[in-house]
Amino acid sequence: MEKFPKILKGQAVPLRADTYTGHVLDESYNVARNENQKVYTVFETVHEALDFAKSVLEEKYNQVECTIYNQNQELLHYLNPFQK
Repeated sequence: MEKFPKILKGQAVPLRADTYTGHVLDESYNVARNENQKVYTVFETVHEALDFAKSVLEEKYNQVECTIYNQNQELLHYLNPFQK
């Protein structure tokens, strides 16, 4: 799997995973099996990353969940399609 990118303070990266298996997904929603697959997408702000993650959940209804991390690889948000 791709290594966590070096990002600046204030930037954020969402990571997509299959809701049912937890397998990490690449940008094409394929299971990430090697380091050449891009699994992280860098956004300039947490707000942009959240908007992206919400759109993924809408597009891939009940199939994908997203986690969003900061520059220290700390979890900022977890979005699951079954959350209320």
